[in-house]
Amino acid sequence: MIDWLSATSTIGMLLGTAVIAAATLLLWRVTHVLAIETRRLVDAGTQPHVVAILEPNRWSMLHADLTVENTGSGTAYEIQISFDPPLSKKVNETDGVAPLQRISVLKPGQRVSSFLSEFEPLMGNVYSVTISWRRQGGVTPESNQYTLDMSALEAISRLGGDPMVQIAQETKHIREDLRRVTTGHQRLGVNVYSASDRDNERRAFDEAHANKRKRQLKSPDKDA
Repeated sequence: MIDWLSATSTIGMLLGTAVIAAATLLLWRVTHVLAIETRRLVDAGTQPHVVAILEPNRWSMLHADLTVENTGSGTAYEIQISFDPPLSKKVNETDGVAPLQRISVLKPGQRVSSFLSEFEPLMGNVYSVTISWRRQGGVTPESNQYTLDMSALEAISRLGGDPMVQIAQETKHIREDLRRVTTGHQRLGVNVYSASDRDNERRAFDEAHANKRKRQLKSPDKDA
């Protein structure tokens, strides 16, 4: 009887130990998966994503701007941008080099633009764009590669002008008008009245009002 109880107790202890070991292994597995998913969410929350496009200049649709923007949620560092085929040297006739090929840092949502060239020579071109960057604390550079087809912009049109551009132009006109006035190049038309002029004007108004009143009083008598 005692041997049977001892054997049963031993078996129970072994089963308990096995259950605890299995539970510990399962807990470790769940914790490991949770840590991986947490790390993935943190990385996704600080993931830079840099794009470069050619778009119409906001002042003139006949001209093109090169725009680089960080559309991700993390800051991008040591950004390098290349176009294949390369952008023509006519893009920037001053130094013969296309702008914005290297950028030190772009914050999330930040964009930088530079005038490029007339839009017509770019139409119909298909560019392979490659952009690389590093995130904060990162060792291996990350990259983004895509195709930029300029034929998609051939039929683009605009109704009216950019409201901000119109405001800037109107502000410029107002500033120019004020400068002409303050420098004496343009004179304001001003009517100057003295006290006697106001008295004469008031007296003439009173006389005209009195004559009108008299005519109104005589009209009923004629009707009678």
